[in-house]
Amino acid sequence: MMEHHLRWFMANSDKRRKEDCYVDAAGNVRLTTALKRRILGNNIHGVDIDAQAVEVTQLSLYLKMLEGENRETLRLQTELFRKEPLLPPLDKNIKCFNSLIASDFSLDPAELIRVNAGDWDVQFPEIMQAGGFEAVVGNPPYVRIQGFPTEQISYFSRTYKAATGNYDLYANFIEKGLALLSPGGEFGMIVPNKFFKTDYGVGLRTKLREAQAVSRIVDFGFNQVFEATTYTCLLFLSGKPQTHVEHAVAKAGTDSLSAIQFVSHKVPLRTDEPWSFANEAASGLLAKLSSRSARLLDLPAEMSRGSSTGDDETFMVQHGDALIEKRILRTPLFASDFGRYAFQPEGEWQVIYPYREDTGEVRPLKLSELKNEFPKAFDRLSVQSERLKKRKQYREWYAYSAARNLKLHEGAQIAVPLLADKGSFALIPKNQRGKFCPMASGGSTITVDPQSGYSPEFVLGLLNSRLLFWVLRSLSNVFRGGWITCTKQYFGELPIVRLDLAVSNDKQLHDRLVSLVDKMLTLTPAWRLAKSDAEKITLRNALTKTDREIDQLVYQLYGLTAEEIALVEGAGSPPPAVAAD
Repeated sequence: MMEHHLRWFMANSDKRRKEDCYVDAAGNVRLTTALKRRILGNNIHGVDIDAQAVEVTQLSLYLKMLEGENRETLRLQTELFRKEPLLPPLDKNIKCFNSLIASDFSLDPAELIRVNAGDWDVQFPEIMQAGGFEAVVGNPPYVRIQGFPTEQISYFSRTYKAATGNYDLYANFIEKGLALLSPGGEFGMIVPNKFFKTDYGVGLRTKLREAQAVSRIVDFGFNQVFEATTYTCLLFLSGKPQTHVEHAVAKAGTDSLSAIQFVSHKVPLRTDEPWSFANEAASGLLAKLSSRSARLLDLPAEMSRGSSTGDDETFMVQHGDALIEKRILRTPLFASDFGRYAFQPEGEWQVIYPYREDTGEVRPLKLSELKNEFPKAFDRLSVQSERLKKRKQYREWYAYSAARNLKLHEGAQIAVPLLADKGSFALIPKNQRGKFCPMASGGSTITVDPQSGYSPEFVLGLLNSRLLFWVLRSLSNVFRGGWITCTKQYFGELPIVRLDLAVSNDKQLHDRLVSLVDKMLTLTPAWRLAKSDAEKITLRNALTKTDREIDQLVYQLYGLTAEEIALVEGAGSPPPAVAAD
């Protein structure tokens, strides 16, 4: 604010008022403390729930007001204006109350005091009666709602449209900031960029889309502005309805924050679904792919993340441990156990699997079954029973804390890692299905329903293709190094091309892709086991050739033009046909 006034006075010397600025002995234009006082009193307002933060802010503003002043400058102003410079009272500007909770929170006075409730229209009556603040800025807290008192969660849910799902508190701050904005005002906050695509962000996306409020987004991508592992953006909102948002995203491969370069373009926001900021050509291609496809989950297919024991130290044993009965052990499946067209579990560890299939479902063993049939496993678990009971959740103290869809994993066909920087998906061989226990850290599994008519190999070829990984990049969160989240909410949205396998041509295309995938599944382990450099070179050549043939066939299946193929392949270097040694 001071810099703005100073620039204006320097450019408009004929409009300077004596009480606003003066020229010092060195010929420099300086703002008077009287003007700085008015700026503080009339233009700067702030709220924090922490009284100490309010005091620090007030002191910081006083120090800023006096910055550059000394005895000589203050003496000169006293002589010029016949008035001693005074610090303004800031108790009516910088206030201590809860930004998100008003006095409608409770009828109990003690409760209102406890949460430090405050009403903006009471605290700042003149401003709110005039239509709101002309500028709202901030860096709100990034705090997930778990752990908040139940009554506060309930209040947020009925007060804020942004309070959906397992949301973060910053979403409410964005909505509140927008509500405080005047019709011509501008809003700017630095916030996590996850709400663009997460399930919990749907409420906030709906609110901002309905208000047509988003004017600009500066997305730092996987460049971390803060030392903490938080991926952020600058979110700019406007009190005037916006038809398009200007989206600037940091280019990949930038190590220094100061050297970040941005690619900017304008896009419309017409949906509450995960926001895509693709340019017009990319948006058109995404729409085309969607029109010719079904979601992966609608094939039908099932996808589920692996399980969590809640105490791996207790449940995990080294392979071959004779102290535990073999029949209750399974091989845990981690992300390191599979890769692109490769399924090669190391098998160094095994996990106690206290479950049994019964009437078509997988259930925990009864305590009597565990004790009588697997006494060694029972002894190991019972020794740690008190420790196991301290886990956050479990169905039985000797069972996993999060046993996810065990029946589904029994027949799962495709393994998907939690994070991937390329198509890194593997076929689980038929003879190994039902012998593993996928772990949460390892990612998820997919089961393609036979009713779809599609072979799992066909679906795997699509998933590992360059085209569908390009789509996944537009749907999911991108982390440092270009790694992408492969969780169900994103992966399940991938477009799987519709084919009528009763039609000869469609059947031939399906079988051709299956044949190429079978070749990849044969070549990949052979390449890994090759002993000589010459053998590796020969097999790598065959893998690269086959991988390219798969990509070209996938482009054909989805009906891509040469321009659309160039768009996909221009998005980055092609994924390697095999993982590095």
